[in-house]
Amino acid sequence: QWDSTCSGQKCRQATRGCLLRMRATHVAFCVSALAVAVVIGVLGVANIALNACYNLQALLASKDADRISAGQVVAEGPRIHVCFCSGDTDLRPLVVAIRSVIASAAAPERLWFHYVTTQEGATRAQDLLRLQLPAVRVQVHHNSQLQSHIDSLLVGINKDLGNAFSFAPFYLHEYLPLDDAP
Repeated sequence: QWDSTCSGQKCRQATRGCLLRMRATHVAFCVSALAVAVVIGVLGVANIALNACYNLQALLASKDADRISAGQVVAEGPRIHVCFCSGDTDLRPLVVAIRSVIASAAAPERLWFHYVTTQEGATRAQDLLRLQLPAVRVQVHHNSQLQSHIDSLLVGINKDLGNAFSFAPFYLHEYLPLDDAP
């Protein structure tokens, strides 16, 4: 609540305490607005999840309900391709990200991971990923010619703002021959 003594001419001549109360009120309002935004976001996610449950329930209640289960419905869907692009030699964040995706996936057997990197790092990445993630389908891709082309487009751009792998997602159709994927 605003202090009635902090209005008009009196506020211009107000003590420091009055100004601090005004600032505190403003901060409290901003925090309240942020809390409302978070609650709306959470309710939106809950609504999406609830709709997905209703859709699955309706599917299971259909005429084929006696021969399929919820797990089979999810597992029989199309492949889900997840792609990471980096020229970094430290692959620990990649391994953590892949494990996190697998741990939170409803149907991890549908996941197919792709890693786009340099030609020099491809063999090392393939070996390390096979060692760290033996049961996970990870394909390592590289294309030196395409990487050189992207680098040529970045001439004069500050290297802190991006490298060829920052723009590789725009060229995935050239890096990944998905038609030939196993």
